[in-house]
Amino acid sequence: MLYGRKRALISATARAEMLILFTLISFIGHFGSANARAITTDDLVSIRDIKTIAVSPDGREVAYQVVQADAIQNNYDVSWHVVSTTPNAKPFTVARGFKAALSTNSAGVENGQLYTGEIIWSPDGDWIVYTAKRGDQVQLWKSKNDEYGYEQLTHNPANVEGPRFSSDGSTILFSTGRDRATADKLNSVQARQGYLIQDPPIYDVGMGPRWPPCRDRQERRSQEINDALVCDLNIWAFDVQTREERPATADEVEAYYSQPDTSLAAHVRRGQLSSSNKRMEIMSPDGLRAAWFENEDPGVFRGYAPPMRVAVSLGDQIVRCSLDECKSNNPSNIWWNSNGTQVLFLVRNGHNNTLTSLYSWTPDANTIEEVFSTDDMLYDCTKSDARLLCGHESWTSPRKIVAIDLASGQITTITDPNPEFQDFEFTKVEKILSTDALGNETHAHLVYPRDYTVAKRYPLVIVQYRSRGFLRGGTGDEHPIHVLAQYGFAVLSSDTPDDDYETMEGDSLALQTAYLRYLIIDRGPTTAIERIVDSLYKRGIIDSSRVGITGLSQGTITLESAILTRDYAAASASYSLSPSPVFEQPSTSFWGKAVNSTFGGTPYSQEGLKNRKKFSINWNAHRINTPFLIQVADREYHYAVQNYNALLDAKKPVEMHVFDNEYHVKWQPAHRLSVYNRNLDWFNFWLRGVEDGSPGKIKQYERWRTLRDLYSESVESSKSDIRADVVD
Repeated sequence: MLYGRKRALISATARAEMLILFTLISFIGHFGSANARAITTDDLVSIRDIKTIAVSPDGREVAYQVVQADAIQNNYDVSWHVVSTTPNAKPFTVARGFKAALSTNSAGVENGQLYTGEIIWSPDGDWIVYTAKRGDQVQLWKSKNDEYGYEQLTHNPANVEGPRFSSDGSTILFSTGRDRATADKLNSVQARQGYLIQDPPIYDVGMGPRWPPCRDRQERRSQEINDALVCDLNIWAFDVQTREERPATADEVEAYYSQPDTSLAAHVRRGQLSSSNKRMEIMSPDGLRAAWFENEDPGVFRGYAPPMRVAVSLGDQIVRCSLDECKSNNPSNIWWNSNGTQVLFLVRNGHNNTLTSLYSWTPDANTIEEVFSTDDMLYDCTKSDARLLCGHESWTSPRKIVAIDLASGQITTITDPNPEFQDFEFTKVEKILSTDALGNETHAHLVYPRDYTVAKRYPLVIVQYRSRGFLRGGTGDEHPIHVLAQYGFAVLSSDTPDDDYETMEGDSLALQTAYLRYLIIDRGPTTAIERIVDSLYKRGIIDSSRVGITGLSQGTITLESAILTRDYAAASASYSLSPSPVFEQPSTSFWGKAVNSTFGGTPYSQEGLKNRKKFSINWNAHRINTPFLIQVADREYHYAVQNYNALLDAKKPVEMHVFDNEYHVKWQPAHRLSVYNRNLDWFNFWLRGVEDGSPGKIKQYERWRTLRDLYSESVESSKSDIRADVVD
């Protein structure tokens, strides 16, 4: 939803009054064409995802990478395309046939993240260079902008990252970490003699060996590491004419690190401050002025996400914008206008940073104008003459590439790889602004059930814990939001509150401890969800006896906190984090220290164990009256098995499925489809009393009916149980 220049602004007083619970409600509904149909889990799994975008030097073309999952083949198709930025242009496929691969960590071990890569244009705009992975190697590849075909450029012994053209275009500079042979040797030696598990450990039970990564020379280290095992990034040069690759010269290394913040050096430092506390510095067209974002107060805000302000250099003076619009915890990009008199900057702002806004600031007059502000998400924006070229997502539309007119804010689609979404039937979406019990801003999107009427209350499924852009499946993408709505559920897609711990002064351990206390002890995200759910009941939208909750990673902490204090009709989790006693983490490790500080002692101390018990599912299994489905990666099974066994022994309704060769976020399309469908079945069974009559699911429902009997017995036996004393 786009708000133009003339959007009415709420006064500060009115805004404060409205923030008591709900500050703004926005609606969107899309009912498609006459041939509209409901979206399915198959549709969600097979979305063509735009992963990387690069605009040509003249702004006339955009190169982009598309990754599409195939659940039948259980793989992905990876392709690269070029499209003109003129209206109604058809994209041209320049390379395809690559199968997606997983990224590797600095030990050369796959880490579960789908490898996508980067794209750069040649200075003349005739061809693109991109990183692609084949087998176990990431190398540079090349395609022309107007014909199908691809060519491998580099054959480096290490995986290639961060390609950048030299200023004259004769050389491609890039960086590498450890070469594959070195990583293999390190792993081989340790594997034969056993990995030494001390502080810090170099082996993780879920991820395997993890050597400290190679780092750029300016990076600040955020956690304890073994300095003896740290390596430096290596900078290489590929000669465009001779096709030779060699170590970069000292001047080339300096040139590589002096590139703007889009360089790999900045990518490695993402989320951390450089020593100058500046970000995204850019020169004016005449080269006489610079503009940038800077830390509002480096002496106070020493965390990962300090409030930033726009500043410029005017001759020997630095002018800092003092206007409210110039401040943001989430700056996206900054540009000069064509004559160097105005600074354009894109930020996420508004309540809990739910808006993306573009402003035009005139430093000489200290005046500012809002070009646009939108609920939609914008990605990888590039300024080209009088428009921005960006990736774009709305609540009901996956990523496409758009052009945004800088004079009017009007959005024009350049290319949409998923045109069929225009014909899907989507239900109404409402944006809800609220706060947690501590006053931190939060928000959520309520996706209304199909055929909603005000005369009826509906079952609700809570999906965590990021809700921005296309509402797909929550963090981890396991709970199909719009498909659940088509089945008759109201769906609350919740976002985590905007707690200010990342702006705090303190080292990374102090920040991590503060955040764990907020999550577990203060129950911040849990109270945020509970406040919104209670309000939906008061509004007559939901049936409070039919509320389900989901969670992955941080979301499992919120989920466990929720079911310890309230009975939910059903829960579904995919594990990683859990506030149960963490016996497997040494107290001398970074994570162990943070957990011990949170609970007031080690898990073996009287105080530490007592406090852990309050927030632990396995210590309070007898109190749980929520049917619990666990769908966990094999590498994270150890996080879930404690709670599963405790619930099983307490005769509680629990079922667990373990997925082979999976990671924190499941990467295999066949697994994702299976998880989607089982979650649909689970919530249909427990919240709507509906069973899928497919012959292949007979055994599933036989198990679940038995669990339903256990549930009835559990509820009956705990009627006299007092739940309020679980959390002090």
